[in-house]
Amino acid sequence: MKTSKYRAITIALAFVLLQVLPSYAQSAADTSQALGSNMIAAIRAKNKTALMSLIHPDVVAYMKANDPQKLDKTIQNWLKTKIPPNHEFIVQPIKEVPDYDPATQTLRFGAIKMYFPTPPTAFMILIGDLEAKVKVDGKEETKKGRGPVTIDAIAQKDGKWYIVLPVLESDGKEQQQN
Repeated sequence: MKTSKYRAITIALAFVLLQVLPSYAQSAADTSQALGSNMIAAIRAKNKTALMSLIHPDVVAYMKANDPQKLDKTIQNWLKTKIPPNHEFIVQPIKEVPDYDPATQTLRFGAIKMYFPTPPTAFMILIGDLEAKVKVDGKEETKKGRGPVTIDAIAQKDGKWYIVLPVLESDGKEQQQN
């Protein structure tokens, strides 16, 4: 009699845990690696809602007020990302990025200037095995190697990691026209 009671309690507990654990896994981003894993899972599942939940809440509010199309465009771009089978995440602290200015929360790549409405603390870089077609001696060849697939700024809020989207302040085109 005791064995069947314990079995019933164990089954009931297992059922409750199976209901709770998947929702925790979807929202937990206690580490930058968990954030990366959640991003890959959401991309593979083509889950727009899950991807949106990975964006820093303050950035979402800023984008909805100032550039709502940017959110949708970012989600659509992420959904098109091809995740290589042999991938890993590398996290690079923002302090190691010389082109980032913490005083203005801007990042420059040549003539391109991006503003971060929420200051990032690191970049999360998805690295994977890639193939690229290049010309060698006038002939097109396929080269294989490891390289960046995505690069996203990240920051924490309330102990959780989120992606921080930039706002393009200058795309460098106006300098090319002069």
